[in-house]
Amino acid sequence: ITFIFGNFALFTSDVKNSEFIRMSISPPTAPTILATLDMTGNTGALSVFVSGTKAYVGRANSTPNPEFSIIDVSNPLVTPTVIGTVNMANSANSIYVSGTNVFIATINTAQELTVINASNPAAPVQSGFLNLAAATTCSAVNGLGTTLFLGCAISSLSALNIITHATPTLT
Repeated sequence: ITFIFGNFALFTSDVKNSEFIRMSISPPTAPTILATLDMTGNTGALSVFVSGTKAYVGRANSTPNPEFSIIDVSNPLVTPTVIGTVNMANSANSIYVSGTNVFIATINTAQELTVINASNPAAPVQSGFLNLAAATTCSAVNGLGTTLFLGCAISSLSALNIITHATPTLT
């Protein structure tokens, strides 16, 4: 998964010693790796969402290591650093951020969407979840305003109301 801003690209990798990578893409014909980040544990990263100076990274289930991390990417010339984590005991397949709330599509058939409160990036906490009626795994999440879209197995797309962030509801 890649996130591009300006002359830089941030992306995740399943390589165990460089799960998060920052590259210069200027010029586009000769991208250069500027920094890599080795995250705790032995699983690769699955997802990234960038908002402001923070990258929100999701990984495969790696209990007891955290599957969700917030990374400081404020200075493109400095190696990124992890500033906060949450052990979800669940794979974080896709991430969407709205303000200080992080919505994560998961493979947990009893908790397809996990909500993280990241108002304090150094100490994020799980603040809610959604269990869909049909047990399924979810691989994509995105939003627009107060509506969140959750893509799950068997070509299912759910629209959710996120006015109350910790308790999303089907619309």
